[in-house]
Amino acid sequence: LYLLNDSMAKSAFQSILKRLTVELDKFFYNDIIMQNQFNEGGVLQLDYDVNKYLIPILNEFSLDVRIDNYIRMLAHVASLLTDFFTYIVL
Repeated sequence: LYLLNDSMAKSAFQSILKRLTVELDKFFYNDIIMQNQFNEGGVLQLDYDVNKYLIPILNEFSLDVRIDNYIRMLAHVASLLTDFFTYIVL
């Protein structure tokens, strides 16, 4: 992403970033979350990775909007699964 950001026009890069983020959202939701079963540790790791690394890294490159707006399914599902496991444990 750094290389693309430095070598492309900002508007073109932002367009690609938005498209990439939407496709990542679909991929994670359809091919990883919906195709697998997660235990509590896996859910907590998914939530941590999405919120601590994926979203902040992508937000670093986004100039006009927060990436959360384009990666809604993944962020929402990670949060719901975390809440579910937290509720079950309590």
